[in-house]
Amino acid sequence: MTWRGQTKAVCCSGQVAFGDSCCGDVAYDTTTHICCHDNLQERLTDGVTACCDNRVIDTTANLCCDGQVHEATPGLECCGADAYDPANQECVDDELVKVCTGESCEIGADIADEEYFSPYPYCGFTHYDPDAGEVCCQGVITSGALCCGTRGYSPKLLMCCDGVLHERIGLDTVVYGEERDLQCCGNAIP
Repeated sequence: MTWRGQTKAVCCSGQVAFGDSCCGDVAYDTTTHICCHDNLQERLTDGVTACCDNRVIDTTANLCCDGQVHEATPGLECCGADAYDPANQECVDDELVKVCTGESCEIGADIADEEYFSPYPYCGFTHYDPDAGEVCCQGVITSGALCCGTRGYSPKLLMCCDGVLHERIGLDTVVYGEERDLQCCGNAIP
């Protein structure tokens, strides 16, 4: 079955519709449009399109930090709504602190001891090691590559749908000889 050249069907708000993704309860084609907070917009013609709050931005030229657009500079990361260079600062609970390079360093007006010096990122007030397979999920350090709520998981083995983990093993990913792209419909996989 086809409709307006579309052959893919998706589940939008519990209803099957033609397109390859949903924006609220509207199905759409992700190659031509992007959904920013349930607001369907056309993709930019140049660059890589992404949402920054309700705005469409080119991620090759811009960095979005909590809805604030910053000029993209190589190496910049977000800390809350601020952009920063991790070579000079660390982000602790959405606050920027100076990276310590010796036995102590100044953080604001306070002097910090060696506990602030670490090559690893913070999860709350605790450092964690992403190279060892640790991930920070809503303030909880756990093992995995991605977060599903406060639980870490491997996307090769599991799929997160609205905070519910589903095993990929046993899900039929080949339908009528074509590979099926698994998509969530609420917290389930249709």
